[in-house]
Amino acid sequence: MTRTCPLSYIVTCDANFYRELVRDLPLCNLEKVDKVIQLLLDAEKARGIRAMMGSIAAQELLSHLVDSPRSRAYKACLKASRVLYRHCEENNQSFRVLPSPETQVSMEYFGFINQRAIDTQKTIGVIFSELAKDTSKKTIEKYITQISQTKQFTYDAENELIHEVENLCKQIDPNYTNWNLFANDKSKRTKWLNFVRSQSFKDQTAEAFLTAVYMKIQQLGCPVFTQHQIQQMVPTFVSSYQAGLSLRQFFWEQFVTVGFDLTTKSRANFLWDEQILYFVGHKIGSEDIVLVTRDKQMRAAAGRCGLNNYAKSYEEYLDYLGIKEEIEKIKKNKVRDFFRWIRKKIRSLFKKMKSL
Repeated sequence: MTRTCPLSYIVTCDANFYRELVRDLPLCNLEKVDKVIQLLLDAEKARGIRAMMGSIAAQELLSHLVDSPRSRAYKACLKASRVLYRHCEENNQSFRVLPSPETQVSMEYFGFINQRAIDTQKTIGVIFSELAKDTSKKTIEKYITQISQTKQFTYDAENELIHEVENLCKQIDPNYTNWNLFANDKSKRTKWLNFVRSQSFKDQTAEAFLTAVYMKIQQLGCPVFTQHQIQQMVPTFVSSYQAGLSLRQFFWEQFVTVGFDLTTKSRANFLWDEQILYFVGHKIGSEDIVLVTRDKQMRAAAGRCGLNNYAKSYEEYLDYLGIKEEIEKIKKNKVRDFFRWIRKKIRSLFKKMKSL
């Protein structure tokens, strides 16, 4: 049964939403970027919508700020960082941020406040606050150590996923080669799909996630929990995080498809997509959380759980706000605006030369 989305709610957006929002807008002249931000904020305020920052989206944008300044990803993410922070800014002193899935699970299931994870989120927020004030290479250089650490964390996590998946495939299929699981055994492919689509798969996945979170926070002082106690948490976790688990099922189904190479096409991003989906179906106080994402598989996973109204596409969300056409108008005539900016700079230069 599909749940109906309320008229007012909390919205959280993935990195690609912010990148698309400012695509084609010049980095050299941020006036249009700010116009788009204001359009978005005004439309949401009129409908009682508040935006909250997801740390995974923030980390993805930050990780590209150590790329070459000439690269498309660098320019897009630098502009998007300005939008993300202002979208989630509460006032001049604070911003609205969702707890990371790890932080939420720590508190919800183990009653433990993961202060280290919270402090990491605060640090990310500070960097974005500075980038919103001065969207430039100068700010990036100021926080280059923290941004590089974010890039390394993302890289290491994705490579660990690739390594673990490949090892598992080799264990369950002696003939496994080159991302081709049970290539010559239709019966085993069918058994694999049946397992991945089963309740047992979801239960095992939930237990593994809960155990992984517990192992991290145990080192930080969390009280002792037995494996039996963790197993008793599984049914609630499965019910609560069904959209994320649905995406995980889809992900593991793909390994019996020829050519599904986890090292290509940013497929290891699944790791983050699953965690972003953990917000879908949840509330902050009495307000529902709605995710805006351009990723079709993430929205499909929510739909399979009756939560399709809580995972909107970029186009759906802007249409709902009634600002899609206005944003497209702002994006037009970018060549004209570029030359207008050049002329402005030249005039400014001449004035300086005359004053010498």
